[in-house]
Amino acid sequence: MLWAASRSEVAHRLPALAALCPSDATVVLVPLTVDERRTFVGVLGLHFPDPRPPAAGDQEFLTAAGDLLGQGLQRVRLSIAQEIAKARSAAAASRAQDLAALAAALGATVTVDDVTAALSAHVQRAVACQTFSLREVGRGLNVARAIRVAGTPIGYRERFTDVRLDLPSAMAEVAATGNAVFLTSAEDNRRRFGPEAAEQYDSARIEALARLPLFVEAELIAILSVGHWAPREFSGGERLFLTTVADLAAQALGRALRTRRLHQAARRHRLSSAAQAAINRRLDPTEELQGLARAVVPELADFSSVHVLHRPVAAGSVPELPVITDRVASVITEGVEPLPLQNGIAWWGEDPITETIRSGRLLTHPLPTPTVPEWADRTGSAGTFKTGLNHLVLAPVLVDGLVVAVASFGMCDRRPAWDEADLRIIEEIAGYAAVAFGHGLRYQRTRRTALVLQRSLLSAPPEVPGLQLCGRYQPAGSDEVGGDWYDAFETAPGRLAVAVGDVVGHDITAAAAMGQLRAVLRALAMDEDLDPCTVLDRLADANRCLHIAAMATVLFARLHRGSTGWTMRWASAGHPQPLLVEPDGSGRRLGQPTGVALVASLPPFDHRSTQVDLDRPDSTLLLYTDGLVERRGIDLNRSITQLCSRAGQLADRPLPELCDTLLADSPGSDDTALLAVRVASTTQF
Repeated sequence: MLWAASRSEVAHRLPALAALCPSDATVVLVPLTVDERRTFVGVLGLHFPDPRPPAAGDQEFLTAAGDLLGQGLQRVRLSIAQEIAKARSAAAASRAQDLAALAAALGATVTVDDVTAALSAHVQRAVACQTFSLREVGRGLNVARAIRVAGTPIGYRERFTDVRLDLPSAMAEVAATGNAVFLTSAEDNRRRFGPEAAEQYDSARIEALARLPLFVEAELIAILSVGHWAPREFSGGERLFLTTVADLAAQALGRALRTRRLHQAARRHRLSSAAQAAINRRLDPTEELQGLARAVVPELADFSSVHVLHRPVAAGSVPELPVITDRVASVITEGVEPLPLQNGIAWWGEDPITETIRSGRLLTHPLPTPTVPEWADRTGSAGTFKTGLNHLVLAPVLVDGLVVAVASFGMCDRRPAWDEADLRIIEEIAGYAAVAFGHGLRYQRTRRTALVLQRSLLSAPPEVPGLQLCGRYQPAGSDEVGGDWYDAFETAPGRLAVAVGDVVGHDITAAAAMGQLRAVLRALAMDEDLDPCTVLDRLADANRCLHIAAMATVLFARLHRGSTGWTMRWASAGHPQPLLVEPDGSGRRLGQPTGVALVASLPPFDHRSTQVDLDRPDSTLLLYTDGLVERRGIDLNRSITQLCSRAGQLADRPLPELCDTLLADSPGSDDTALLAVRVASTTQF
C-alpha cells in the first residue's frame, strides 16, 4: 500500500499524479489481490483534498478491502473471459455449421452457375459481407474474368467485369503470389497498392476486403473476394474460415469448369458435325449456306443469316459503296420475326456488313434495342430487332483472300452472352461457309464444263422423211450430267441408225465415258455392212481394250425404208427391249432381252439381232433407259408393262407431248434417256 499525505510527498513518490493535486492533498493506492499468495490483480486509488496521515487501523482496513475487491474483480474477469470463450466457441460452431452446409451445397453442384450461387448465398451470410465476386483466371491471360459479381453498384459491374492483372491491386497480388490478401480499409488498400488500385476499390464502395486464391492441383483457377462497406479487422477465425471456403470452392469450381469444358467440346463437335454435314449434303453453295445457318439455330444463336456479295472485296479493304448483297439464308428461333430472303440489298456504310468487310475478321456488334438502327430499316430487318435482337456477331466468309459473303449470328435478351468458346465456334462455322463457297464455285465451273459436254452429245435428232423423231434427257438430280444417252443419225438416204445407252455413274466421268462409247458406236455404224449384233460385238471389244466404261448397256438399231414401209433390225447389250405402240393404243415389247452388258474387265459376248417391220402408219417406237421404268420395290417387268400401257393411252398425242408426259410419270430417281420414233402416214412420205 502507498500513502502520500502531502503534495510534496505525492510529488516525490508519485510524480505522475502531482499535476492532479493543485494543493496539499492525500493520495492512497491500495493493491487489489487474490488467493493466499496475494496475487496482484489491480489497484484502488483514493484521493483526499487535504493532508491526511493514516489513522490507526486505516491500513489494515484498506488491505482487507483490497483483498475483497480483488476477489470481486477476479470474478468479473473470469466471467468476461467465459463469455468471450462462449462467444468464440459459438462463432466457431456457427462457422463449422456454415462450412458443413456449404460443403453439402457445393457437393450437389454441377454447373459453374450452381457453384457461384451456392458460394454467394452461404459466404455472404456466414461473414456478413456486402459484396461478393468470383473471377476466373485463365492461363496466359492478364485479366481475371468475372463469373459472378454481387452487391456492387451497376456502374462498377459495367466497368470492372474483367479485372486487369498487370496493374497493382490486391487481385494482381493474389494472382502473382498465390497468397490471400486481407485489407482493413480503403486507406489500407491505397497505402499498399497506390492510387491506381483505389479507383476500382472506391467505385465498389468497399472498405474491408478479402481476396483468396482458388487452386486445383497447384493451378490457380479463380479468385474469390468478399467485401465490407465499413473498416474492420479479419479475425484469425474468419481468415481460417475464408481459407477453408476457398479450398472447398476450388474443388467444386474445378469440377464444374471441367464439366463445362466437356460440354463445350461436345457442343462444338455437335455444331461442327452439323456444319460439315450441311456442306457435304449439297454442292449448291446457296443450299449449303442455308444448311450452315440452320446448324446453329437455336443451339448457338436466336438468328442467323448469310449475305452473298455481288462483288467480292479484298478482306480488310474499304469497299466501294454501296455494297450490294443477296440475303440467301435466314433462320430464326421461335418468337423472332424472320428476315425475308432478298436480292440486291444496298449497304451504304455505318452498318455491320460494311464494317465486317473493312475489318476482315470476326466482329461483335451490340445493338441498341429496342431502338431500330437506320440501316435495319433500309434493309428490311426492322421487325427482327423489334422482337428482341440485341447483339450480333458477324464473320467474313473468305475465299482466296476475298470476302465473298458475310455470315451473321444474333442473340436476344433471354440468351446468355457468348463466351470465347462460342466465338471460336462461330469462326469455325464461317470457315465452313468459306469451304462451302469454294466447293460451290469449283463445282459450278465443273458443272458448266460437264453441261457443255452433255449437251453436245445429246444433239437433236435429224429430220428424216417418213419418220418423226423426238429425244429427251432427264437427269436424276440437279447435276444434269450422267451416263445415259440417245442418238439418231442417217447413214445413207432412207437409212437411219438409232441407239440408247447407259454408262454406270452420275457424274462427269460417266458422261465422258458415254461420249467415247457414242463416238465409237457412230464410227462402227457408218459401215452399213455391219449387222447391229456385229456392231455391238465390236463396241464391246473396243470397250475392253480401251477401258472406256467399267459397265454399260446399249441398244443399237438400223431402220431401213422399203417399198412397203420401214424395217428395223436391232440388238441389245443388256439393255431393256424397245416398245412398239400401235395407233389403236395397243403396245408390245419387241422380242426378248438378249445380249450381255459391256464390261471392261470381261471379254465381249456374242449378240443376236432381231428384226421387226414398222409398216403401220402412226405407230410409235420407244427406246429408253431404265430410269424411265425402274422403281424401288416394283418388279422391272411389271414397270415396263405399265409403261407400255401408259404409252398406249397417249398414242394419239403429238410425239413431244407423249415424251414429256412419260418423263413426268417416271420415278425420277435415275438419269433417263428417251428416243421416240413415229412412222408417218403415207401422205407424209
